[in-house]
Amino acid sequence: MKPQDIIKEKSSLWIFGYGSLVWKPDFEYKRRKIGYIRGYKRRFWHGDDFHRGDKEKVRFAATPGTQVFPADSDPLGVRSCIFRCRLQYVVVKYEAFSCWLLSSHCRCFCSLQPARVVTLIADEEACTWGVAYEVTECQVEASLQYLNMREVVQGGYITEMVEFIPKDGHGSVLSLVYIATPDNPIYLGPASDGEIAAQIAMCRGNTGHNIEYLVRLAEFMRHHCPEVEDGHLFSIETAVLNIFSNCRELRSNDRKSLLLEVI
Repeated sequence: MKPQDIIKEKSSLWIFGYGSLVWKPDFEYKRRKIGYIRGYKRRFWHGDDFHRGDKEKVRFAATPGTQVFPADSDPLGVRSCIFRCRLQYVVVKYEAFSCWLLSSHCRCFCSLQPARVVTLIADEEACTWGVAYEVTECQVEASLQYLNMREVVQGGYITEMVEFIPKDGHGSVLSLVYIATPDNPIYLGPASDGEIAAQIAMCRGNTGHNIEYLVRLAEFMRHHCPEVEDGHLFSIETAVLNIFSNCRELRSNDRKSLLLEVI
């Protein structure tokens, strides 16, 4: 479905977001409603090589106490680094860009690689919560032009029309939604919670760190949909927290602060 076909004879349009759109729409809209769509489940199965990740994957080895970067430079633009130590991931913060390793025989993985972001997977028994935005008149064309670049050109998503059911129960509406499918070149597919978490912990893109994407989405669900248990989302958040809990200096009772500290 092309944006120009959606615009035809429409003075208003609802757009459903279930990922970064729930907190960062970045287009003008008349109103928004929290609610859900049926027949889909949210999964971190899509790749992102622009907003939260990069096209390249760079690795380099390090030994305990090695200064990875010169004291006056940070070529990767990152403030933390992931080390895989005997199949366990450990986060190490930079002190004047010097890297202190907690174990021997570690290999450093920098943050340049495709990130993990969400898409929708068909499942008759599932529903996905998010936000629907109503755009009207001139907002329709402007929002679709913006989202075409953000979601289609840069993200590889396609569009579908789905039934959106508001949380307030005031009637359902047809809504446009962006979905990434397996035939997308940067579609990553399923993986274990630990593998997805490790990838999220390592990635940064033009919009920011992949961890921020995860945290903002989890915070949205807790704040606006506290009665909904999103097992996939929360289990990955827990897996990322477990990565950082291995580093003593990052331990905290505040889940959000713990994760955002390394962004």
